[in-house]
Amino acid sequence: MLTLGSPSFDMRAFRWVGTFLLFALPGAASGCMATGLYTTPDTLAPGKVQGVTMWDAWRVERNMGPLPGGLFGDRHELLEGVSIIPSAMVRWGVVHDLEVGLATLGADAKWRVLHTDAVSMAIDPTVRLAVGNDAGELAQLPVLVGLRLEDVVFVANAGLAYSHMHVTDGPYLDNLSLRSGLGVRFQLGPHVALQPEVTYIRSVTGRSLDWLSGGVALQFGGIP
Repeated sequence: MLTLGSPSFDMRAFRWVGTFLLFALPGAASGCMATGLYTTPDTLAPGKVQGVTMWDAWRVERNMGPLPGGLFGDRHELLEGVSIIPSAMVRWGVVHDLEVGLATLGADAKWRVLHTDAVSMAIDPTVRLAVGNDAGELAQLPVLVGLRLEDVVFVANAGLAYSHMHVTDGPYLDNLSLRSGLGVRFQLGPHVALQPEVTYIRSVTGRSLDWLSGGVALQFGGIP
């Protein structure tokens, strides 16, 4: 059983991450919901903790269908933005090959299914929320593949996404989509890494969703 007093639980990293999140997490509720994963297929060792802070930019275009009242024509909504305040999350190694992440408006559980010195693979189901004018939910089921070259890890991911999003002056729209992403993690030190990443989501249903986002994440504490 893992306890707070056991050697495998990194209390120093946990306090470090906790202090950081007191300042960073209030910004996690601002702006559009994040679509990037900002992680690699490798998982933290049991009891290890990692803090992640992320800056995002996005461009979302949605086809909302016919105009109200049965009039002809399509309505479109275009959302663009940049997160001025970073969002943040905590990642924790639960058991071997299993890691969970928790943010103010999101969570995920990463299960590593393949690991060699050079190549790793994981499944990382995620749930993200947004509040305010762009309220909604986004559930994703990506598969991550990573290639490690010393202190650099190249990460590709692909999978499914399902969104339930509010439209300005209109109803909620549901979209089943395909998602893909590319990222590179640069390990800057024993406890610090930087990971830029780009993500693209495209609906496969009638009402179109075209979602491109990119950003960079700073990871600190445990680095798998």
